[in-house]
Amino acid sequence: HVNGFDTDDGRLVFDTCSWDRFTLYFQDIVAPDGVNTFPRMRLSRFVIDPVAGTSEHVELDDTPCELPIVNWDWNGKPYRHMYLSTSVGREPGAAPDGTDVHGPMQALTKVTMKEEGCGEVDMCMLSSVESKKEWVPGTNKFAMEPFFVAREGGDPTDEDDGYIVCLVHDAGETPAPGAERDVSTECAILDAKSMECVCRLELPVFVPFGVHGTFTRDYCLGPEPQHMSADN
Repeated sequence: HVNGFDTDDGRLVFDTCSWDRFTLYFQDIVAPDGVNTFPRMRLSRFVIDPVAGTSEHVELDDTPCELPIVNWDWNGKPYRHMYLSTSVGREPGAAPDGTDVHGPMQALTKVTMKEEGCGEVDMCMLSSVESKKEWVPGTNKFAMEPFFVAREGGDPTDEDDGYIVCLVHDAGETPAPGAERDVSTECAILDAKSMECVCRLELPVFVPFGVHGTFTRDYCLGPEPQHMSADN
């Protein structure tokens, strides 16, 4: 789920990556064949009125998306910026049912909502996407779950003043018959405003392509760094 917040008139706004169908073990994402299985998620907004007992839905964007994140300080509050793992490429009408076939989940995309947000009654349903900025890590490279990291010394009132950190799965080139594929992992750091990559680090070990992760400013896993050991 992306984010959610209450409005002044007592409604609940809930943004999420919605599925029009669900496949066991997320086959549409992890094992796409471009015919029957391929990413189909949509960026959706639901507006729930608990007093009236109603729920309304609007599709904000039809690019398949998952693993959304926002600035942690805007969780549960009206917000404008979200960052998602997104599909790259589409083939219109190529599916057996005549719908579009979407490419793999490869990119990261920043979605910015228009400033009017939710104010008067029905304004929530009129909210729409103002802009999108996509970052594709490269051929045979797949960005994993993004994380927002506020810029140290930055403006705490500036929602997108920070960085997006993610791991990138490098699937390598197609190997020769009988040879193993040379895979590796990068850590990418993007400017959260421009979505331009400011740093890419090749990790010394391979991190398998995964679903979820986490970020902390503190060192909490692995062997104790030498400069932090009790002997130093």
